[in-house]
Amino acid sequence: MKRIRLAIAAAALLSILPLSGAAHGAAPVAAPAGLKTSGTLTFGTNFGYPPMEMYGGQNANIATGADVDLGTALAAKMGLKADFVNITDFGTIIVGLESNHYDAIISSMNVTPEREKTVNFIPYFNSGQSIVVKAGNPLHISTLADLSGRVASVQAGTVEVDSLNAENALLAKAGKPLITIKSYALDPVALQTVTLGRSVAEVTDYPVAAYDVLTSPKLYQIAGKQFSASPYGIAVRKNDPALLTALNAAYKLVKSDGEYAKILKKYHIEQGAM
Repeated sequence: MKRIRLAIAAAALLSILPLSGAAHGAAPVAAPAGLKTSGTLTFGTNFGYPPMEMYGGQNANIATGADVDLGTALAAKMGLKADFVNITDFGTIIVGLESNHYDAIISSMNVTPEREKTVNFIPYFNSGQSIVVKAGNPLHISTLADLSGRVASVQAGTVEVDSLNAENALLAKAGKPLITIKSYALDPVALQTVTLGRSVAEVTDYPVAAYDVLTSPKLYQIAGKQFSASPYGIAVRKNDPALLTALNAAYKLVKSDGEYAKILKKYHIEQGAM
């Protein structure tokens, strides 16, 4: 999980060609058996979260972003192509994985103890959380505590919801007004409430916040510094150790050959490198 934002195509399934193939047609990592579609690594992805996953092109229907590039590179190391299924409700993305609608998830998903009870993770990027406010920061917000008594927007099912709930618990103990938390299925919609004055801030992942400010500096700015940094992880079903092993091997190769670094540089998010 913005620009004013790219159009979000509902339930889109896009095939992305591999970024690179193995030399002489031999994949350096053996593709595991049991993939949803033979010859294809299918990822569940919640688009509309630039610069990690978004739609571009003249008709806003071309999958792009750091996660898309990385997923494509990982698939290529196995001699596979990558497909990305747009899961429009991020809160259901793990359920879809458990139901075998896709092979893995790559979608700016924070690794948390609760999620680790359900899926295995391959950490690949460090990201904190940020507060996005109107340009000029008229309310002089710098921390979550400054949202006391105000309305804040957030995408449902994200760790930012947990952060806001935790802050409300602290405010309640201190006898201070709580934050009114407004949750939305899509991150772009949550951000738009700031533009419309329906909320004073959106709490989102740092890469997304940085992209918003980069593309719309007259509309938004980041309030304060990022906080609660934690890794994003590629999620794999607990009962699919073969895919977990293959993805781990492919990830190591993508890092060692410099492709990982090139992807982060392309989207100006090098500070999140692991």
